[in-house]
Amino acid sequence: MRHRIPALDGLRAAAAVAVIAHHAGVPGMAWGWLGVDAFFVLSGWLIAGLLIEERTATGRVDLLRFYALRAARLYPALLVAVVLTRLLPTGTGTGHALLTLAYLSDVIRSFSGDVGWLAHTWSLSVEEHFYLAFPLVVLCCRGSRRAIAWVSAAGIVCSLGLALVVDPPWQTYGDLGYFSTPTRCWEILAGCLLAAAGRPRLGPAWRALLGVAAPLLLAGAMVFVITDERRVLVSVLVAAVTAGFIVAAVSGPLPAGWWPLPQLGAVSYGLYLYHPIPLAFLEGAGWPVRLAACIGFAVPTAFASHRWVEQPVRRWARRALVRRGSGGLRFATVRAAARRQVVG
Repeated sequence: MRHRIPALDGLRAAAAVAVIAHHAGVPGMAWGWLGVDAFFVLSGWLIAGLLIEERTATGRVDLLRFYALRAARLYPALLVAVVLTRLLPTGTGTGHALLTLAYLSDVIRSFSGDVGWLAHTWSLSVEEHFYLAFPLVVLCCRGSRRAIAWVSAAGIVCSLGLALVVDPPWQTYGDLGYFSTPTRCWEILAGCLLAAAGRPRLGPAWRALLGVAAPLLLAGAMVFVITDERRVLVSVLVAAVTAGFIVAAVSGPLPAGWWPLPQLGAVSYGLYLYHPIPLAFLEGAGWPVRLAACIGFAVPTAFASHRWVEQPVRRWARRALVRRGSGGLRFATVRAAARRQVVG
């Protein structure tokens, strides 16, 4: 079973901060959108690993439990963010708010390019589509790691191939290529492939090499992003770097687990959701003000949301599933494992 891994919490925090800096307009942070690529790979690895372990331990996947816990994990903070954006001076329209709650932001952004202050939720929609579909893949493959790996690899080829057709390597991402689920799910499937491969066994030398090489390769990717040019091949490089970092992290401790990154990583979902809200009041302000406002609002709001909104709902959902009689000892065992997971 996977316990909490500080280095991966650190990766989540770093990815969230990069996105925030990008949206705040910090000079030299045009590459901040690469944080989303890292999130996708990590999400695929985490959720696929959880489902595979449940299927291995219990002989089945409790779909109702999985979907219920995912909804309890994701919906409360999303609902808070939608309500807050509706209260802004230039608030999100009712139609866009409802489509966001239906996890269709990716569709809107792919074709119309705008959902107001909820525009960034397109990535949550891509992940939600994955959450809906991948448990069925695990069921159809009967939990076989090899079969899941082959399905994931085939999905990567199809999705990445489509992305390269829609947005050839020599041009920047267009809306359809960047925001749509079919052209971005290859990154999540890369994490699934990594999870299906099983826990790596690396010696200290290889672990140290990966731990050092991953940040250096990421820095190399940034060199290609001089302006906000979202090239598919840069995403491929970042996905590979993230996968290598995950391999190193699960093999042993890495410096990315240093304080305060793990603490921020634990609330990275809230950081990502809430950080654009102050920007509604800061049109024309300089980047230092915008960045300070984003961080100053998002950090305490994310921690408050995590403690008083998200966690209570998750505890209530678990108790409700226990009362439902979801497998007795089996459920208790899997639930204990899930609590130790670093799941979004």
